[in-house]
Amino acid sequence: MTSFVLAALAALALAGLATASVALRRRLVQSESARRRAADELDRRLSELFSLQELSYVLSESLELDRIAEQVVRYAMRFLGARGALVALAADGPDNLPVLRVAGAEGTLAPLRGHTVRADDPGLVARSVGSERLELVDGAASVPTRLMGTLEASSAAAPWS
Repeated sequence: MTSFVLAALAALALAGLATASVALRRRLVQSESARRRAADELDRRLSELFSLQELSYVLSESLELDRIAEQVVRYAMRFLGARGALVALAADGPDNLPVLRVAGAEGTLAPLRGHTVRADDPGLVARSVGSERLELVDGAASVPTRLMGTLEASSAAAPWS
């Protein structure tokens, strides 16, 4: 009888150990997953930091505004994972009316380099002049947003006031 009780106690102890082992393994897997996510985030942040440092070196090498705009666009696309980006600078247009000149454009928006946008254009580019906030247009929206002229986009981000 004593050996039966000992065997039963041993079986219960083994079952308890097995359950604890499964729970411990589950916690270890969750912990490893959280560690991987944190490491991936850290890698992404370090890459952004190095890119910003690289951009600061590039920008300090030039006093040409158009070259600086091109570099800013290139790095913005990289940071945002965008398919296209542009930088428009204020300029005097015909009859000294203010216009925006696309000084830098890359990706899907590259053909816009050199184009001008009137300051009263209802698109996102002209609306963003002098802004201190960011306007985001979500790609899930059913209606595209006008960027400038007749050019529309389903997703966009621009400073907005």
